[in-house]
Amino acid sequence: IAENQSHFEMKVEPNSSEKVSVQITNGSDKDKKFSLQINNATTSKNGEISYEKKLNVPDDSAQVDLQTIATLPHELSLKGGESRIVDISFEVPEQAFEGVLLGGLQVVEQNEATEQADEKISFKNKYSFIVPIVMYETDAQLKADVKLKKVFPTLTNAYPSLEIQLQNPVATTLPTKDVTVKITPKNKKEVLKEQQLKEVTFAPNSTWNNQLD
Repeated sequence: IAENQSHFEMKVEPNSSEKVSVQITNGSDKDKKFSLQINNATTSKNGEISYEKKLNVPDDSAQVDLQTIATLPHELSLKGGESRIVDISFEVPEQAFEGVLLGGLQVVEQNEATEQADEKISFKNKYSFIVPIVMYETDAQLKADVKLKKVFPTLTNAYPSLEIQLQNPVATTLPTKDVTVKITPKNKKEVLKEQQLKEVTFAPNSTWNNQLD
């Protein structure tokens, strides 16, 4: 990836193979190990697009799973000061897809646990960076949508709350919006609880797990 380029953007064709490369450098004088993975973009609990969570199962609205069409080395060892080019291959499905696949390459430095002798506490510091990946087949713009998927009671830090699942089932990013959530008795207008959130945005084909305390 070029120094002035902050992400990969690829216009692809069905049933094709694509490759991108990124240079990873160990800027320290010590040997380092890194883990690498491709993550689908998700919508975090804060209502922001995130690339830091690998999904075991893609959102049920997704046509294509960016994680499964990518091939890359999952571990990389570099000596102090060493740089290496890493290739990432994508096998684009034969069946055409609409909209945008959004995800990211996550590179995480693997550090050994450090133990504090006086308190006998082990902890790990992990440093990581993300390179977003945008893949599409056509320039057609899809209209984003929001659907209420599920509402259920849960516990947050041992306190009762409601989890409200809102889904963007379309393969496009939902533009930033302010969101207001109101809880009312059935068939009544009285507002029992209200939540206002600023600048919420949804990743394509993602579900936002919003909690109302």
